[in-house]
Amino acid sequence: MEMAHHLIQYREKNAPKIGEKAPKVALLNAAGEKVRLADCWAEKPAVVIFGSLTCDQTYDHAADLNALHQVYGSEFNFTFIYIRDAHPSDGWDCDPPPGFPRALDAKTNEVKRNICRRAVKLHEFPFPALTDPVTDPVAIAYAAWPSRLYVIDTDGVIRYQSPAGPWGYRPTELAPGLALNESEKASGFQEQATYPSLEAFLKTWK
Repeated sequence: MEMAHHLIQYREKNAPKIGEKAPKVALLNAAGEKVRLADCWAEKPAVVIFGSLTCDQTYDHAADLNALHQVYGSEFNFTFIYIRDAHPSDGWDCDPPPGFPRALDAKTNEVKRNICRRAVKLHEFPFPALTDPVTDPVAIAYAAWPSRLYVIDTDGVIRYQSPAGPWGYRPTELAPGLALNESEKASGFQEQATYPSLEAFLKTWK
């Protein structure tokens, strides 16, 4: 819970803006080696997806992201960035439904990389995944906790940024006629719904 509050303070005031250069940060690959996030957009634009195993938005929209990758994967480098868990069993638990994936809050980089592998396997992500170190430098730099989406061009400029999750996390368009529930309305999603979804943005990419 303490770490969650620590990250909440960075959700907006620290967020890079559209048109600005993307922050230069280092992450960990599956082998635990440091890699540059900037390598993701070196050859073609990158779709950068922030989430975690216990994030309900990551869980609910994994199939949408896989479908977008199938359509746009030749034009964009999709990359999943594993950040601090949204609802760890020993932290900000959300009374998940039966079968929802669970994890303790990672205290070491190795444990966090292992949980990242669980998420990739569970969601069958066909694109690369990188892990934010336990000190949260990437989640802070991108104001990404608990979930967020970015598109960054080959010059390293941010071209698309979703509002911070959970309600601003919209990989695809809302289904026609889908009504917002009271919790979503109370969370301000009605206003955020004016933001384009990731899908809508990719359709208009030039």
